[in-house]
Amino acid sequence: MFLQTSEILVTGAQKHSVEEIIAASGISEGDNLFAINKFEVERKIKTQYPYIAEVNIRRRLPDTF
Repeated sequence: MFLQTSEILVTGAQKHSVEEIIAASGISEGDNLFAINKFEVERKIKTQYPYIAEVNIRRRLPDTF
């Protein structure tokens, strides 16, 4: 299938591991890039970690979130 997520990058994480933030996002490798609601992902991360000041979600074609 086209446009499947094959890589998830997290930058600037200090208090929590990359794995914890990815788990909070609900994004998994293999998810369709355009089926993912960026605003919902931001909400999920901020709900679980309310002291995170900023969450930016970007798609990098062909397969990175």
